[in-house]
Amino acid sequence: MRGDQIEAASDLLARARSSGEVGMYTPQAEIALVHAAAPTASATDWSRIADLYDLLTRADPSPVVVLNRAVALAMRDGPSAGLAAVDAALATGKLDTHHLAFAARADLLRRLGRAAEARAAYEHALSLASRRESCNSIRASKQAEHVGVGQQLGQQPAQADGLVGQVGAERDLARRG
Repeated sequence: MRGDQIEAASDLLARARSSGEVGMYTPQAEIALVHAAAPTASATDWSRIADLYDLLTRADPSPVVVLNRAVALAMRDGPSAGLAAVDAALATGKLDTHHLAFAARADLLRRLGRAAEARAAYEHALSLASRRESCNSIRASKQAEHVGVGQQLGQQPAQADGLVGQVGAERDLARRG
């Protein structure tokens, strides 16, 4: 998104907020705008994203929105907080067949250095994925990260792209369904 498009979108959102009637689409648009305005995943205002997901969850507590909120919490507060929120979302049973929920869980477990659990979650995500692209994405995340290798040495993952990619995929899925 170009700077002029971001500015125009920001103006439209300001008008929508000033109308006093904020439904579920306004926070969704604001989340998209915050993502678009950030040049990189690490430069994203994750605190704002998490706050917007809190608002969106009140308007639309769908399982996908709850999962996206968990991912935002992970990015803002760290993988332990994110894992607790993902596990709470999974405990409802509403995401039992949702491969991206398990892929996000796997990514968080990997970040926490829990390699065996991460591998199992990646495998479960693969078993649920139906589209070739989804399977390839999960396999690439699993292989590229060499689950647990860097973590055992006390190193931090280079980027947040694995989980951030899940956020985008979740957002796309929410739009379709």
